[in-house]
Amino acid sequence: FFFDPSFEVVKMAGRALRGEISAMTPAEKKAATRVTLSFLKSRPVRDSRAATNSTLIYLGYLAHTDAIPALLGYTSVDRFRSTRRHALGSLRNTLLGETVPARVMETIFPYLDDPDFESVVAPTLAILEKASLPTGYERELRRLVGGRYPQVRQFAVRKLASSRTKTSAEALLDVMEGKHEELRRSAVRALKNSPQAPSLLRPRLLTEKDPDRAWALVHLVKPHADSLKPARVPDWIKTKLEMD
Repeated sequence: FFFDPSFEVVKMAGRALRGEISAMTPAEKKAATRVTLSFLKSRPVRDSRAATNSTLIYLGYLAHTDAIPALLGYTSVDRFRSTRRHALGSLRNTLLGETVPARVMETIFPYLDDPDFESVVAPTLAILEKASLPTGYERELRRLVGGRYPQVRQFAVRKLASSRTKTSAEALLDVMEGKHEELRRSAVRALKNSPQAPSLLRPRLLTEKDPDRAWALVHLVKPHADSLKPARVPDWIKTKLEMD
């Protein structure tokens, strides 16, 4: 039915197959995934975009991790837009409640720069939001803070905020001094909880001449007041830090 020229027939076939999944045991889902992957590789399916997309959607409902490598392959930039969208959507469903593998992160992270937000960037964000990105991604996250999509910029700040490294704190300081008000607020919230904040904020606080900016820095330093060396902090700043 996936090869029927009528799109309505294809949709009905897909619904019928999906309706049987809830009654499957884990072993039956694994077997169904194996059969479906073989079907996906067959020449007739490879020659039919509709059959390919319908099969990818079905794999997403089966949501078995055995399908991850195949789904990942169908997200590549040389695929049709609709195929990439369905592969990424099915990959997202399959990874619900699972640890996102390093190979998946490495493959799809560059998609955050893709010109197609709806089909590619949005489902990629949905997957990576749940991922624990290694510190090696901090440089790219820092770059994405200035990315083309506001959703990606916010994602980058959230991921930097979840890191506890000096590099991420430095990036958040740059964001705090940027032009995007919403990003600045997110960066401020993150810096208040960053263990790296005192060592980075202290030099700025001691040399800041603008009262408003200095006051903003005081608010950031205040949660870390115990870690500051009193002898190095001007009296007016110590007074502000001690205020409720």
